[in-house]
Amino acid sequence: MNQPQENTVARTLLDVVSSLQRFWVEQGCVMLAPCDFEVPFATLHPEAFFNLLGSTPWQAAYLQPVRRRLDGRYGLHPYRLSRHHQFEVILKPPLADIQSLYLASLEAVGLELQHHDLHFAEWKWQPRSLGVEGAGWHAVVDGLGVTRMTFLERVADRSLDPVGVEISYGLERLMMLLQGVASVFDVDGSEGGRDRSLRQRRDEEEISRYVFEVADVADLRSRLQALDLDAERCLAVGLARPAYELAVRCLELIDTLEARGDVSQRERSSLLDRVRERVVAAAELDLERDPAPQDTSSGEVGQRRPPRQPESNAAPEVPSSSEAPSSSAAPSSPDDQSSVAIAPDASGPKSGTVESQPGNKSKSKRVARKAGRAAKNRKKPD
Repeated sequence: MNQPQENTVARTLLDVVSSLQRFWVEQGCVMLAPCDFEVPFATLHPEAFFNLLGSTPWQAAYLQPVRRRLDGRYGLHPYRLSRHHQFEVILKPPLADIQSLYLASLEAVGLELQHHDLHFAEWKWQPRSLGVEGAGWHAVVDGLGVTRMTFLERVADRSLDPVGVEISYGLERLMMLLQGVASVFDVDGSEGGRDRSLRQRRDEEEISRYVFEVADVADLRSRLQALDLDAERCLAVGLARPAYELAVRCLELIDTLEARGDVSQRERSSLLDRVRERVVAAAELDLERDPAPQDTSSGEVGQRRPPRQPESNAAPEVPSSSEAPSSSAAPSSPDDQSSVAIAPDASGPKSGTVESQPGNKSKSKRVARKAGRAAKNRKKPD
């Protein structure tokens, strides 16, 4: 069947989302509902985050509204927004020939690639606040970045085996290409769509005024502290997902504080380190308490990686300064404020570490002596 000529029919946002859903369901993805709290990028959906951690294969797709407070431009920039929509695909492990599949998905939404200039620009993604590392490409069509494809190697400071890949479509920019317009505010999204675009521009202006001019700094800090304390309490009683959600919600407040000019780069790094601690702790807690079921029929075990356990005849390990996360990071993406290289906070030990104190040393020696005697007794013949 012949494809319709480009821009002969104005496609709505719903048209594009429906086409992407059909395409990726045919590739084996399950469809998720959007997460119901603020996130700066779709990868932070709790289902995606926790399922990426394990070794069990997992494929999903979903529409996700995202908030990028520092990207607000008062509605004056043609495609840089404080609020927009991403269509996210998570594949663990990546499907074969994933790049060709991505190109086929663009054609599925009606983008005729033979009429456009498309190339892939390499990039690296390391939002240290979440312990995520990955590399991949930006898909640039007619000079406009429309999709990010990232092979995720680490999540929550844990190496993934197998690795996962995320594909993040910027839906507003994709709509610009489909309709041949130069601004997201010129997109005709539906009947009466021009009025909707005018409202979107006004919304962007008002959100920018709030973020850069009106937001109360004392209130922001109070809410940030409350969320952090709630996350800490959840971790203390073994609630992994609530702790994760509370920690991620801190990111928008940190960005708004920076937009108000009330946080230095050093303090921002410290705050993001604190978010990372909560996220990593939630991931470890989830892995410890909820391994995936074993597949006994095949003789193989498809489960999440179990937590590390000390050898039965070895003394417990005491974390040292050499175990701290590296402060080195690849250059961040210009489109992602959360891709900030974060240096570990040198103000004191992180939660979960043991300071080297006389009491701790003597206790460790006693435990080591007991373990040594137990090991010798096991070696004696009956």
